[in-house]
Amino acid sequence: MKIPKSIQKIFKEDSAVAFGTANLDGNPNINMIGIKKIQDDETIILADNYFNKTLANVQKNNKGTILTKRAEDKLWYQLKGTYEYINEGPEYEALKQWAKSIKEIYPAKGMVIFKVEKI
Repeated sequence: MKIPKSIQKIFKEDSAVAFGTANLDGNPNINMIGIKKIQDDETIILADNYFNKTLANVQKNNKGTILTKRAEDKLWYQLKGTYEYINEGPEYEALKQWAKSIKEIYPAKGMVIFKVEKI
């Protein structure tokens, strides 16, 4: 699903988005992600800097949600979709360089490639 330009703008301006995952038993977890970007009209990249429960969930369940907001306008958008996790290979290395260019001290241990399916 294409992410409307208006939501892309809010996502880009949002300092951190909430990334929701669940384990196979349905127990939810939310992690705030500050190193993130819109890769194309349907894809979002999230950097794994300090995933713990999130990483365990990502490795077992490929469905999740991202919440982005512009609080002053009371605009909140939930993007639902599927994702893959990468932590090696040329695509990961390119994304790691991008993440490090934003904040060198973060480890960028892996990347979530999130495909939006519903807003």
